[in-house]
Amino acid sequence: MTAAEPPGRVPISRIPARAIRPAKGERPALIWLVTVTTWLVLAFMCFLAFGSLATQTDPWLTPLRRQIGAALIVVTVGGFVMLHRRLLRRVASRTLVLGVITAGCAILNSVASDTWALDCVAVAAMALVVPRRWSVAAGAGTWMVCIAVTLIRAVDDYVEILVSITTLLVAAVLFSLTRLAGGLSEAYFSREHHALVIVDAERHRISRGLHDIMGRVLVAATLRNEAALQLLDHDVERSREQLEQMQKALQLGQAELRRLVAGHVFSTLPGELESGGTLCRRLGIRWVLDADDLPEGRLAVLAAAVVREGVTNMLKHSNAMTCEVTIRTLPCIAVTMINDGDTRAVSTPGAGSAGGTGLTELRRQVEAAGGQIEIGRIANERFRLAVALPATAS
Repeated sequence: MTAAEPPGRVPISRIPARAIRPAKGERPALIWLVTVTTWLVLAFMCFLAFGSLATQTDPWLTPLRRQIGAALIVVTVGGFVMLHRRLLRRVASRTLVLGVITAGCAILNSVASDTWALDCVAVAAMALVVPRRWSVAAGAGTWMVCIAVTLIRAVDDYVEILVSITTLLVAAVLFSLTRLAGGLSEAYFSREHHALVIVDAERHRISRGLHDIMGRVLVAATLRNEAALQLLDHDVERSREQLEQMQKALQLGQAELRRLVAGHVFSTLPGELESGGTLCRRLGIRWVLDADDLPEGRLAVLAAAVVREGVTNMLKHSNAMTCEVTIRTLPCIAVTMINDGDTRAVSTPGAGSAGGTGLTELRRQVEAAGGQIEIGRIANERFRLAVALPATAS
């Protein structure tokens, strides 16, 4: 699990393809239609093979040869059915071996029983199991072998030409239908995978939003409650005021939480600056803002997240008395937040570059936008959060 992943979250890239396969009976009707068409073509060629085996009167075709031919027909058809299903299910293991066995049985059937109806299965099977850049060569090579076997037993040139053309055309049909079914199945799996990606992203969005919203609300409510407890014995009115402010903070958090679960929450930079300043002033923290004309667009939302996370981190991990916020828009969008608190978030091992889950996620977002972020202590025991975003990307 990478540093940017919330605990318990499994990335989609680690979910095997088999895990997103639809249950039996849930495949789209078009895939079933293509598959049934493949079976009908295969059944027709199997019927021709058995018919040829039963109607031939050549004395060379002994009962033993007929039995061997019938067994090879069954093995050939069964092998292609298994091969088709494995390709449709995207099972790559042992498909090459299965294809070679299927093609070998079809060619051996031509040699043993003088039945050529399943030569097309041999050509299609070999073209399907090799890598796609070699499928034409493999199919053509197998077709040439089938023609060579046909030359041994053909009675005239017309039979040879007819069998060769029929074999090639039917093999092309079987190959195309199988590839089409596989492509449709792949498209369906991709749609399911995309749906899981969307669900995973939404889950991540809610997790990030809960951290931002509830972290700030709970910190504010906790501080108000502590102040109320300290004032309760000697200043009831001020204690009541703190409790009322805590109630307002909780109500605001409830409203933001409802907006979060209802849809995306796009914080505005002016709104975050006003909210952060109001919260700091109510808690007795001096709020100093020095800003150029505030940016707009996609990166303004990210800048708002920087301000929100900086305020939340300061309230959670420090006893700051002053918070200075500087925003510059040229030559890049730069947001700098400095407080004079004893920030415990960077005092733990390895936290100097992260500072907790929120700052870790903020770092990921900034770097994904092509920006840079610096987190750590500076002179006079002050803590700085500095983010630079490319103005051209806004």
